[in-house]
Amino acid sequence: MTVFPLLGAEGYVESFDSMGISQAQFLQQFDRIFDEKVKATIAKTTVADLEQYLSPKDAALQSIALPPNTTVYYLTVLSIFDEGLETQTESAVLFYFLKDKSVFKLAYLSIAG
Repeated sequence: MTVFPLLGAEGYVESFDSMGISQAQFLQQFDRIFDEKVKATIAKTTVADLEQYLSPKDAALQSIALPPNTTVYYLTVLSIFDEGLETQTESAVLFYFLKDKSVFKLAYLSIAG
């Protein structure tokens, strides 16, 4: 249920092809990509909770495996480190999905922070 090569997940692997990570690399990093917080967030998220937008006709989107004129669904998982301290930092991972018939496929990751 993932589009390979998966783009945007390169931050999880030391060595990767500029065209994304392979299925083998994805499986090796599965527990890092889908840590306990991500799994818990996904488990409590319904389809209605997913943000969605119609991707514009844009060549840049095609380069990251998001075809134009397609509904893209995404889920943001926010992590806060050292909450309440001067050293507090935040990061987020956005999981982008495409719907193929009734199946959602992970198509792209965006790591921020």
